Amino acid sequence: MAPEQLRVGIVPYISSGPTFIAIAKGYFDKVNLKITTQSFADGGLAIPILTAGELDVTVSTCSAGLFNTLAKGAPFRLIMDRSQELPQRGSQCFMVSNELHAKGLTSIAQMAKAKGSIIGISVRGSISQLLYTKALEKGGLTPDDVEWQWGVAGNSSPQLLGANRIGIANLPVPLCFAVEKRGAAKILFWGDEAQPGAQVGLWAASGEARTRRRSALVRFAMAQLQAARDFMKAASDSNPEINRILAEATQLPPELIEGARPRWSGYPLDGMPNVASVMEQGAFWAKAGLIPKAPTPAETFDLGIAEEARKRLDDRNPFV
Repeated sequence: MAPEQLRVGIVPYISSGPTFIAIAKGYFDKVNLKITTQSFADGGLAIPILTAGELDVTVSTCSAGLFNTLAKGAPFRLIMDRSQELPQRGSQCFMVSNELHAKGLTSIAQMAKAKGSIIGISVRGSISQLLYTKALEKGGLTPDDVEWQWGVAGNSSPQLLGANRIGIANLPVPLCFAVEKRGAAKILFWGDEAQPGAQVGLWAASGEARTRRRSALVRFAMAQLQAARDFMKAASDSNPEINRILAEATQLPPELIEGARPRWSGYPLDGMPNVASVMEQGAFWAKAGLIPKAPTPAETFDLGIAEEARKRLDDRNPFV
């Protein structure tokens, strides 16, 4: 039987490690799938493509835009975990300028010292904005106690931090380690310190795929789940083969990949998202006025796909 095809949206970062591993190890082939990937700079950019029917399944970041689209009745649903800020595995890195660090803003425990500082951030409604807000709360501050500089791209943040033009910025793994190593800024806190277990990304599947191609989605989830387990094991215990796969897929030096362990991204081993975190984030954006209402769980999830994938792996794992 010819392999069933799935059109998949991905992002070119370490957090996509399980997908890269599944491709490199032939996991999709083993469940009779042929996937074609389309890469996006941000998972949120893939949602309109999914909604238009040009993708079957895609990664999506937890953002105000995602919840707004779901609340408006979009037919796609979130089917599986795609990274959380698990304790000690969170990959959302927040850095502080050397100037502010010297003034005592050295960890999330000192967030009260962030009052009046400038936060550099790319877009409103992002997971970064939510985690910043949670961190500020730990210091008894509100978003009004800092200045938000919007439109700050990740590739310009190190220079702005180094020149003390912004005080705090969110940088991806492994860039944050490289920035700290060259002395441009210091790591202040991680997303798992701001909100342990915060859901960062999820897999979303189109309504058409969920209705007519559910078996293919279950097999896709099986391959992803097995690869996520490989990914998490390699994040704990160095694995040259996995490092090579990630380095080739991300075009990053293997030593940077290795140096970022274990904070590649957190994946639960059952493939299930943190539903409570997702719903809390929807309510957060509704309260902030960035979306008219939070979607209900029924408007948000279709977790039967991940549940069946886990059960099938437990019963008879085709990848081992």
